[in-house]
Amino acid sequence: MADTEETLGQRIRRARKTLQKTQQEIAIALGIMQSQLYQWEKEKQPVPKKHFEAISLTLNIPLEEIKKCAANWIPPAKREMFELKNNYFLVDVLPLMKTICSHFEKDSGQAITIEDLKFLLETQTLLPSPISPALIDELLKNRHSAK
Repeated sequence: MADTEETLGQRIRRARKTLQKTQQEIAIALGIMQSQLYQWEKEKQPVPKKHFEAISLTLNIPLEEIKKCAANWIPPAKREMFELKNNYFLVDVLPLMKTICSHFEKDSGQAITIEDLKFLLETQTLLPSPISPALIDELLKNRHSAK
C-alpha cells in the first residue's frame, strides 16, 4: 500500500526501482525524454495528466493511486518556503514549548488553556530567549487582566 503523503514523482521512482528499470527504459516506454522523467521523479515539475494512463500501465500503478499521489505535488518554491518555515518553527518554538511544559507540570494541578498557549506561541518572537517561568506567569496574568 502506498504512503498517502507520497507524491507522484516519488511513487514513479519507487515503482521503477521495484521493476529494476532505468529512467531511460521507462522514458522510452512512456514516449518521453529521460530528462522529463528525471524532472518528475525529483519533483521539479508536475506530471501532466495526459501521462497518467501510460504511467499506470507501464509501472503497474493503479490509476486512482496516481491521481491521489499527483494531488500531493507542491511547487518547488512553495516546498522550500514550507521547509524553511518548519525549520524556523522547530528551532524557535521548541525551547518555548519545553519551558511551558515544565512550568505546567501534570502533578502541579496547574493547566494551560489552548487560548493561552496560542497567545504565548504568537508572541514568542517578542520574548527574550530563554523565557523564564516567571515571565510566562506575568504574560498570562497581564493577558487575563486585560480581558
